[in-house]
Amino acid sequence: MPLSNIALIGVPIDCTGKPGGCEHAPTVFRNLGVARAIDAARDLNDLPVRIDSPVRDAASGVKGADSVVAANEATKQAVEEILRSGSKPVMLGGCCSYVMGAVAAARRVYGRIGLAYVDGHMDLYDGKTSPSGECADMPLAFVIGEGPSLLDKVMETRAPVAVGDVSLIGYRDRYLAEPQGSLLPEQLGASFHHVDASAVRARGFKETAISVLKHQQDGAGKYWLHLDWDVLDEKALPSADYLMPNGFGWDELIELVRPLVQSPNLIGMSTACYNPDNDPGLADGRRAVDAMARLFA
Repeated sequence: MPLSNIALIGVPIDCTGKPGGCEHAPTVFRNLGVARAIDAARDLNDLPVRIDSPVRDAASGVKGADSVVAANEATKQAVEEILRSGSKPVMLGGCCSYVMGAVAAARRVYGRIGLAYVDGHMDLYDGKTSPSGECADMPLAFVIGEGPSLLDKVMETRAPVAVGDVSLIGYRDRYLAEPQGSLLPEQLGASFHHVDASAVRARGFKETAISVLKHQQDGAGKYWLHLDWDVLDEKALPSADYLMPNGFGWDELIELVRPLVQSPNLIGMSTACYNPDNDPGLADGRRAVDAMARLFA
C-alpha cells in the first residue's frame, strides 16, 4: 500500500486519568503541520475519547478502566474502517493505552499479524506489578495475553499477536521494571524477538531495522508499527513524562524506524507519549513532526 494513501487520526488520551498531558498531543501535532508533513490523504480528526479517572480498578488494577475499554473499542472500530477503505492509518496519541484496539482491528482485517514495538519501556507490567496502574505500562502484555483480562472482549481474543510475531526494540527500563516484578523479555521464550537500546547501538540502527524486517517477514508478514517517542534519550526529548538516560538521538531514531515505515508490509502506525504540557515552546513537538516527515518521505 503506498505511503501516499494515509489516513491520520488522533486518540487524545492520557493514562493518568487527569485532564491535560498527552491527550493534548494530537491537537499540537496538527497545529504544527503533521498532516502536511506525512502527506496524509485524509485527516479524520480525533476520536471522542479520553481516560477520565485516576482511580485504580480493584479487579484489573488499571486506572480509569471503563474509559480504557471505551477508548480501545472506539480505536478498533475506527482502524478497521480505515483499513477496509484501503487506507493506511497513522495514529497520533495520546499515551500508549490505545494500541490494543488498533492491533485488534488489524488482526480482524488481516488475520495473523506482527507487531514492531519501538519503545523506551518494555510495557510488560500487569495490573498487579505496575507501580502506577496506568494502562500505558501494559500494552505489550495485553496484546500477547499476559495482561489483565480487562480488554479480552475488545481484542476478541486473549492474545491478538503471538509472542513469536513481536519485535520489541529500544527498551532501557529493566533497572526499573525488574524490581517491580514485571514480566521480562527472556521469560517469554526464544521466539520473542527483543533488542534493548544498548544492543541496538552495538548492532547498528540500520542493521537492527533489517533484523526486525526479517523477523516479521519470516513470521506473520504484515505488521503494525508502534512508536513511543520516549525511546529517545531524555536530553533529546525532555518533554517525556518518564525521563530516562541512554536513549536514542533523533537521527538514530530515523535510521532505525524509517525502514519499518517504508516497508510494503506495514499495516499502520501508532505514536504515543509526547506531552505538550512539558514542552512550553513546542520545540519537541516540532522535532517530532520533522521526524515524521523524514520517516514518511
